[in-house]
Amino acid sequence: MIIGIGGVSRSGKTSLAGLLSRQLENSISLSLDDYTFPHDKLPKVNGLYDWEVPGAYNFDLLLQATEKMGESYTIVIVEGILVFHDARVNDLFDRRILLQIDRNEFLERRAKETRWGVEPRWYLDHTWESYQRYGSQCKGDHLVLSGMKPFPIAGLNQWIETGKRQSLSS
Repeated sequence: MIIGIGGVSRSGKTSLAGLLSRQLENSISLSLDDYTFPHDKLPKVNGLYDWEVPGAYNFDLLLQATEKMGESYTIVIVEGILVFHDARVNDLFDRRILLQIDRNEFLERRAKETRWGVEPRWYLDHTWESYQRYGSQCKGDHLVLSGMKPFPIAGLNQWIETGKRQSLSS
């Protein structure tokens, strides 16, 4: 089984993938962030690397890695801001989870992020707008969860196993 988890930056994708991979036997989690192109091939916006557009990611390599991990693991979890953008990758998913947070929560959470230093407001706006354009639409059957509430892990585990949503609330 292959599970896709998408959502805007800081919506909880990596946290949810980690929780699920610890709960589900013989599972592994892959992050789209690990499949970015090298710096010399990354697109730029106003002189900064643009991680927020499909051209920043090597979807071919992600597709290959996901398929390869599926040979060794019962469950492969793939998470990322634009994980549903590439139709070939999206078609691999047996289950899809779209995490949502509102714009104010996104801005608050990104303001606390220190990996890249202080990011200009225009770049945060660009990140939000790029996500809305390229990542917010999940093609195929999917579950929408709030990234602003605790994840309903027991219900998620049941949904993953059965595809039934009756015990989920978020």
